[in-house]
Amino acid sequence: MKTIFWFRRDRRLQDNQALSFAASTSQELLPVFVLPTSSAEMSELRASSVVASILALDKSLPKGLELRHGEASVELGKICREFSGKRVVATRAFDTNGVIEQKAVREALAAINIELVLLGSYYAVEPGTVVKDDQTAVRVYTPFYKRWLQASVPEPFVLDAESAPWAPASKNIS
Repeated sequence: MKTIFWFRRDRRLQDNQALSFAASTSQELLPVFVLPTSSAEMSELRASSVVASILALDKSLPKGLELRHGEASVELGKICREFSGKRVVATRAFDTNGVIEQKAVREALAAINIELVLLGSYYAVEPGTVVKDDQTAVRVYTPFYKRWLQASVPEPFVLDAESAPWAPASKNIS
């Protein structure tokens, strides 16, 4: 299956559940980053940090990174059509803007019969997994930390980046 992997805030190749899943279940995998139109509003420091991380990611991918500028809900649909992608895989967001973006992307992709698969989290502990005895969220740091230490921690997800079925980026940023 041809898959688009949508890099968002989490631009790691290692210990990335969604990327490991995409690489292990795809025949061809196109890594994509969509720079949002709102990036023009970023501070100079933030913009510099994002650009540096995108360049580093591009260098670490054997066939480069597909980079687009615009709204993810529009750009991912275009990429799916160009690449003949059957699904988009990404790391799940839990922040308000990320959830809104996911919803817009899911709806846009569903309109063209493309599946959006969201896995994992940007965080060391996925929100909602460390809970009190009554199964409600722990809201104070010290009790959260103590329960986190008692929780079982899964092994990191390991990706052999050289062996993954990468597709060449058509608009490589290098």
